Amino acid sequence: MMRAVRDWIGSAIIGITLGAAFACALGARSLRSAPPLSTARAREAYLELTGKEPEERRAAALHFPGSLWSQQDDFASKEASALRRFANSHRVSVGSVLRALDDGMREQWPTEPGVTLVKKIVPCRPRLSYR
Repeated sequence: MMRAVRDWIGSAIIGITLGAAFACALGARSLRSAPPLSTARAREAYLELTGKEPEERRAAALHFPGSLWSQQDDFASKEASALRRFANSHRVSVGSVLRALDDGMREQWPTEPGVTLVKKIVPCRPRLSYR
């Protein structure tokens, strides 16, 4: 009898877990469902995202003084979040927003006045302490 109860409880846990996973899978959006950016929206994304760069780099420098790698890492994290927010708010794919940034930098699209983009990557030298 005790074994039957244990088997029933185990089966119930597995069933609930599989049901929850199935429900999550049904509610998930397809990565391909979001359309790409139009040319005009691509330039809008580029202007909006690059316009925040100087402010975000200053904030990163204040958070991690003396650690260029950590500053770059912090900036990249904020940029990725802003990129995802732009894609979600405009209902376009994240890949197309990334493509807009890439195209804009390669083709040297104009930026907001006073914005100079940093086009170099700091070598990976993680900080020794993560307090």
